[in-house]
Amino acid sequence: MRVLVVIVAFVGACCVASASSESEIVKHMSERYDFTALTDFVRQIVRDHPTVKHVSLEKTKVGAKWRIEKVDPPRRMRSGDWVIWDKRDEEEIFELYYTFDETHSVTARVKRLARGKFELLGLSIEEWVSLR
Repeated sequence: MRVLVVIVAFVGACCVASASSESEIVKHMSERYDFTALTDFVRQIVRDHPTVKHVSLEKTKVGAKWRIEKVDPPRRMRSGDWVIWDKRDEEEIFELYYTFDETHSVTARVKRLARGKFELLGLSIEEWVSLR
């Protein structure tokens, strides 16, 4: 019985920590990014670069809302097919990416000029490496 109580307490603490982490991520991202401007920026990338090295971006979805992307490492949010990754190791540089198959993505390297203003630094095809 004691083991069950410890397990329930541990699981409960993990859920609270996870919710707390998610709310901290949303708060951090909301302070750094104007999501309406970011959505417009992603749409502009798609308009200006409909194809990147034979990968079409024209049919990618850009949602109206950004939500937490539950992956590790965290600090990622998704809007439709696009994910923003705020790595925090480079103050004003972040990535937006669209995964088009199990191991590849189109990645936009972006500089944050202000909360709602961004500059595209480059687009590339990235290969994801599995460490399994």
